[in-house]
Amino acid sequence: LPAPQRKCLARNFTNWSGNGRNRDWIETSKKKMAIILPDIVSAIIAAGPLLAEAAREREERHRRYEQEQAERRERQRRQEIDHRRWSRFQDHAENWRARARLLVFIEELRRRLQIEGDADIEGRPLSEWIIWAEERVLSLDPFQNGLKGLFETISSA
Repeated sequence: LPAPQRKCLARNFTNWSGNGRNRDWIETSKKKMAIILPDIVSAIIAAGPLLAEAAREREERHRRYEQEQAERRERQRRQEIDHRRWSRFQDHAENWRARARLLVFIEELRRRLQIEGDADIEGRPLSEWIIWAEERVLSLDPFQNGLKGLFETISSA
């Protein structure tokens, strides 16, 4: 190789080896390549373990990064599940409150039906409309399947 190309190669190698030493392996009229070459070869051989260690460290950093990412995804997945469960829990509480309010309303409807008497709306007596409403209201009961059933619905969110 012409001297300028060898100089570039040598400088790239010294910078790439990362051993903290900066050597200039430049062939001159006083310093021939045959004299410099053993030093270059020994530096290359010495760099092997350093490069292997650097590769192991990169692999370890990558492994830790992947593990941290997996842990982060798992934490996020658990937070999403917890959020859905809490939302379902709040829905059950709202249904329970709505159910109680609507049952009071249905009792008032029955009381008024006793006072005012039955009548037909769209071919159905008011008493059937009240039964229809009561069935809908009872479906809001989060305890239809007991406490265990309530938490089974929450846990399946």
